[in-house]
Amino acid sequence: MTKKITIGALLLALIVLTLGANGQGEPEAGGPANEIHMWHTYTQPARVEGIQKMADDFEAETGINVVIEVQTWGGVTQKWPMAYAAGTMPDIVTSVPSDAQAMWAVGAIAPVNNVVDALGGEDAFIAYLDEWKDGDDYISYPFYGMSRLLTYRQSDLDKLGLAGPPETWDELLDAAKKLNDPPSRYGFIPSLKTGSKEPYYILSALTYQLGGQLWDEDLNPTLDTPEALEAAKFMTELWSTAAPQDPFAYETDSQTQLWLSGLTSFLFNGVPVKILAYGMDRDVYDDTRVALLPRPNNLSEDQNTNYTSPRLMSLGNSSEAKKAAAESFMVFMNEHDRKLEFMKTNAFMFPVLRTIAEDPAFIEQDPVRAGMREDIELTFKGMSIGRTAGMDHGFNPYDFLMASNCIELMFQRILGEGVPVEQALEETQADLYRKVQEQKSLLGR
Repeated sequence: MTKKITIGALLLALIVLTLGANGQGEPEAGGPANEIHMWHTYTQPARVEGIQKMADDFEAETGINVVIEVQTWGGVTQKWPMAYAAGTMPDIVTSVPSDAQAMWAVGAIAPVNNVVDALGGEDAFIAYLDEWKDGDDYISYPFYGMSRLLTYRQSDLDKLGLAGPPETWDELLDAAKKLNDPPSRYGFIPSLKTGSKEPYYILSALTYQLGGQLWDEDLNPTLDTPEALEAAKFMTELWSTAAPQDPFAYETDSQTQLWLSGLTSFLFNGVPVKILAYGMDRDVYDDTRVALLPRPNNLSEDQNTNYTSPRLMSLGNSSEAKKAAAESFMVFMNEHDRKLEFMKTNAFMFPVLRTIAEDPAFIEQDPVRAGMREDIELTFKGMSIGRTAGMDHGFNPYDFLMASNCIELMFQRILGEGVPVEQALEETQADLYRKVQEQKSLLGR
């Protein structure tokens, strides 16, 4: 269906064929255990400095040097297959869920059980960890989490005489249509640029609200279900009647700029955009509100869910000595005060470890967060009731096929080319199902 999906599948296939169909290549010795290599995807200057300080403190305490290479999220997706094939995988790598699952499927990463145990086990995490098990092994662990919420302008709701945010799909659709007044204001601007992943996350969450799922128990895609169709039709109607005619240019960063400029009334974003507004436009900050995602009209409030996703940290499959050194640094980074300090470096990060999430200092130590207590508590609620896209049945080595532009391009065909929703879902399902079967054959699963 897409060139990028085909390339991703080909890279995985090449690794499997090169290293053995069981996906278990021999780990490299990886050099001395007093030096480990890390790829991390925290590109903002404050986060870069925060991780580097952790590495410097760790070396001072243990004598182990942490060599850091900063990557983009997409850079990890592109680079890890060739690094693994070349035997140059880092000892620690951060990633999005689809990459972590693909890396585990071919043996590029090792279990993080020792790290999880050192951090207190599954009960020490407020969300996510149970999703990241393959049998008895934790394939990665969540370094932090996030929860996408409905973001809205209270002043726009005031114009409609609404005291609170839309709580159902119909209410959101009605409000977005009424507020849509292009080109001065749009009701809703989605993130539909290729590579954004937001359409996949939203489709998964809305399908789940309806009682459906995008993967069955045998890890086959299920885009051809009535629930997926209903969710896709709602997304299509919302975006076709309340968004710009060229929504394919927008991603999360451009959405934020549009929000600050007053060009949209609703976003699926949350606390991060509100915190950014605090430092850039106080009037926008004062006008910005968040709420849980609207739910289908016949769903009660306690059945609501949310789209949420952890950002993961994985252990390279190197020598035992190198793995032990890397595990030590992983635990070191999560020590309470050190991790709490790092959480201050970026608004998108929310702690997953219970002791930090429940520490009043997480909110109180930051004056901006201190004024957003209810919003932050709502974010934590979204994390606890949500579920990561693709994890309908736990570990899913084929998730990368759906997560890698598949859903964005499907909606681009629907909205840009006028392909009927039913046809687009049917064709995408058929193409994706074929690719999944190819990967199952290669992986021997």
